[in-house]
Amino acid sequence: MKISKNMIIVIFLALGMLTTSNLYAADMAGGSSEKLDAREAVEMGDNILNKLGLSEEQKKQLDDNRAKDKKEMRELFEKMLLYRDMLTTELVKPKLDMYKIYRIQSDIRATQNRITDKRLNAVIGVRKIMTWDQFKKYIELTDLRKAERERRAEN
Repeated sequence: MKISKNMIIVIFLALGMLTTSNLYAADMAGGSSEKLDAREAVEMGDNILNKLGLSEEQKKQLDDNRAKDKKEMRELFEKMLLYRDMLTTELVKPKLDMYKIYRIQSDIRATQNRITDKRLNAVIGVRKIMTWDQFKKYIELTDLRKAERERRAEN
């Protein structure tokens, strides 16, 4: 299989696009790409929620929203992985089908937009459940958490 100079350029551009989207996703998640294990993340989230003085009804609403959002986001991320695999498959074929490549790229963009929309809707959902004072304190606590993650990432 002979690989042309143009094919190599296209592959590097596609890989650059995929890498950029991962960095963008990490930034949208609110911090570095440093991973916490699931237990630590839940404990940190619960610790923040305990400091807000939420009612039992608010806690239940937040748990319901979190479960729904988690399921929907998992589906979107699985879809994104599928599209990336499809794009990679198309890029390594001997003959490029630009129509398929652009269609897959369009699907990736649409999925990224849906992920961004879901994240915004999740924040809006939290804001609707909490009082203004609770939400203000929530933002302060999550900003402190973000600063702590960034400090750990530097070390």
